[in-house]
Amino acid sequence: NIYGGMEAQVLFNPTFGRWSFTAPRSAANAPDGGVVAEADRAAIAQQAEGYAQRFGLHETSLLMRDLEDGCAFGWVRLGGVEDVRTSPDVGPYADRAQRVEILGGTDGKSLGIAQRFYLPLHRTRGYVFRLVGRAYRPVTLTLALSMVSNGQAGPSLAEAEVALGAEWRTLEGALEIPPDAAVDAEGSYELALLAPQGANLVLDRVLLYPDDHVGYADPDVIRLLRQSGLPLLRWPGGNFVSGYHWRDGVGPVDARSTLPNPAWAGL
Repeated sequence: NIYGGMEAQVLFNPTFGRWSFTAPRSAANAPDGGVVAEADRAAIAQQAEGYAQRFGLHETSLLMRDLEDGCAFGWVRLGGVEDVRTSPDVGPYADRAQRVEILGGTDGKSLGIAQRFYLPLHRTRGYVFRLVGRAYRPVTLTLALSMVSNGQAGPSLAEAEVALGAEWRTLEGALEIPPDAAVDAEGSYELALLAPQGANLVLDRVLLYPDDHVGYADPDVIRLLRQSGLPLLRWPGGNFVSGYHWRDGVGPVDARSTLPNPAWAGL
């Protein structure tokens, strides 16, 4: 597996792509193979529940609510619809990006978007991020990492600020959980992207890596591969190859568009 396996990046749908929910192969009736899009809301919600359980995302009702309100699948709003508006936009390389507008007064509330996930805390408490975004007017965006307990995000364990302006910017930083902070190695965590009232910003991608990644690969998987002594590893393999063109993997990673997987669900 790539996601949650070889790839060390921990966020789900980090490029805010239009997620590919797929109908059962028996319903596709596609003589050329591949998958077709699922249109039934109940079937999509069932798939969303599977992703939520596997990756530790927010509960399905929130995922579906915000998916239907212009938020990329895997992400949810922090704040009501009257305070936070989400809508699809266009990234610097013509694929889907995420617009977030903070309309209401904050009143001490944290407003923006967020995602929940698991962290490899058995190895490290240090994490590095890369963010590509812009804003209608200059704005400071706060990234806050919190532990989830009893379904609620707790106080921030680590924070970082990035400044966005009218032009696309690629920004990097670190989130370090203090060594004396109480954490649950098997629990879920939440990354919130918070903005002040009046903010109008577009995010093309937000990637979060453990600081012990090996060339962006997961060190646990690298260790396993070294111990396995494999003389040959086909990469990539399987049906993915049939829909992949080598030009899609050339050049800077952030300049490569997010594409649907023609053989399976997802991106």
